Amino acid sequence: MRLGDVFHRFEIDKQAHFFAGSTIAFAVGTISNLVVGYLVAIFLAGAKELYDDKSRTGTPDRKDFIVTIFGGTLATGWLIGIELYKYLK
Repeated sequence: MRLGDVFHRFEIDKQAHFFAGSTIAFAVGTISNLVVGYLVAIFLAGAKELYDDKSRTGTPDRKDFIVTIFGGTLATGWLIGIELYKYLK
């Protein structure tokens, strides 16, 4: 099974949330530090769902929040792996 096959099982909205969380955590984690990148991804995931709820312009969804955090977690784990590799090299 290819990785692309796994992503096709999820609706496009969940894929977008996953990639947003991972991109935010990766970008901020690379520029700043890993903890800040992860926390920014969590904060923005919550802020987006809260905005959807209060503004009534979107559909707030707990699953979107969780999937966004999962993307941030995966990216942060990837960055930790890179740092460990550099340290142990």
